[in-house]
Amino acid sequence: MKDKLFANKEILKWARESIHITIEQASKHLKIDADELENIEKGTIPVSYHKLEEMAKLYGRPLAIFFFSRIPEEPTPVKQFRTLPDVAFYDFDPNMYKLFRKAIIMQMNVEELKKGLSLFKDKLISLDTNNIYKSCEVVRDLLGVKLDSQKKINDVNKSLEMWRDAFEKIGISVFKDSFQNDSYSGFCIYDSKFPIIYINNNLSKNRQLFTLFHELCHLLFQTSGIDIENDNSINDEIYNIKDKKIEQFCNSFASEFLVPNKDFIEQYHYLKENNNDIEQICQKLSKLYNVSKEVILRKSIDNNFCSSGIYEKLVDKWTIELNSIPKRKPMGNFYNNKITYLGKNYVSVVLKEYFTHSISYNQAANYLMIKPKNFSEFSNRFRGDM
Repeated sequence: MKDKLFANKEILKWARESIHITIEQASKHLKIDADELENIEKGTIPVSYHKLEEMAKLYGRPLAIFFFSRIPEEPTPVKQFRTLPDVAFYDFDPNMYKLFRKAIIMQMNVEELKKGLSLFKDKLISLDTNNIYKSCEVVRDLLGVKLDSQKKINDVNKSLEMWRDAFEKIGISVFKDSFQNDSYSGFCIYDSKFPIIYINNNLSKNRQLFTLFHELCHLLFQTSGIDIENDNSINDEIYNIKDKKIEQFCNSFASEFLVPNKDFIEQYHYLKENNNDIEQICQKLSKLYNVSKEVILRKSIDNNFCSSGIYEKLVDKWTIELNSIPKRKPMGNFYNNKITYLGKNYVSVVLKEYFTHSISYNQAANYLMIKPKNFSEFSNRFRGDM
């Protein structure tokens, strides 16, 4: 379509600003002059349909929104993640704003698919910030997975699936996505009935596990949260003592839950009797608990089993070894990635609703965030995998 048209100028500007990018940044992506984009937003010149499509993709919005009569109301990360200081959003990645909106849609999808029936509202428990060991025991009972069962898995992929399934059973939906920025490990959006967790699938499975429990802790405190790598500087800016205590506790909780200190001490001493090499001990315990070697090494230091100097030396060594491994190009399959991102539980619910004629073909595709033409192939592959 070569004809140009006028969209709602207020929504054009709002859509750009909602992902916090400037006129200059947007014009560079859209490959037009900054003055031209500014005039389009002012409504003084029309815009081509093709360029509107590019704007919709860049801003993460449906094309139709540019023709709404008024700006729609929607939640924002600043309001949701109230435990974080304003400084955390100064350099907030634009893609994270789009992903946050996507998460809100998924939350509404879950509520619709489950017809408003919540499992989570009956699972609320109290965490004792003064007793992390007791808090971990309470949560372990809630999830119904004993430590012995956790340690028997010895495969981080299977471990992730086990915990994801355990979360779903208490009413917490877990989704994954490519965050396009590895500074963000994940986030959660609290809701009294249908809370959700989003995990950055680009990161190591060990990191994903840690993030899963960091966000779970936030939800049990009835707060939304973001797991940001190297967030010490952000934590320093949290002036509310309660909010700062929650952030610190969530990190400690994830570490203690995945590697209970009492069990860790027993396992460490047992291995040390046969081998005094700290690096090999870290390797074996890392596999036992399905966490990174760095987490094990940090636990060793906290228990005065080794010095901080050894920590720096080994971490540097492991980093060099990791960087020396040739990076393989991603070989992702669209359908497999979609199942990984959405999770088998969510996909199963959508397909069940479709095959029992509760939702239409197009509705099922919308719930799965795929094009209707891909639905048949997707459902066939999913059922084949199951």
